[in-house]
Amino acid sequence: GNPLRFSVASKLTEKLQYRIASDTFSKISLKFGDPVFVSRVGEADAASAAALNAIACLRKGACMQPLPEQEAREVAFGAGKVAISTAEALEAAGVKPQR
Repeated sequence: GNPLRFSVASKLTEKLQYRIASDTFSKISLKFGDPVFVSRVGEADAASAAALNAIACLRKGACMQPLPEQEAREVAFGAGKVAISTAEALEAAGVKPQR
C-alpha cells in the first residue's frame, strides 16, 4: 500500500481553488508513495520529497500535478514570489503559532 496520504485543510483548498487542482495532493501521494519509489529511497526520504512537493505547490499557488523535483526545491525554499505565506497557510489550516 501507499504509506503517504495528505489531508489538506478545507479553508486552504478553498483559498487556492481554481489554482491548485483538487487531486494535486493525491497525485503527489501516488508519485512519492509508489512502492517502487519508497523501496528505492526509503520511507523517510519519500515522505520528505512528498512534503517538499506539497509545500512548493502551496507556496507557488498553482499546481495541476506534482512539480519537478528541482522546481519544488527552489519554490519550497523561497526562490521567487509565493502565493501564500507560511503564516497564512497555518492560519487557514487552523494552526495557531506557538509563542
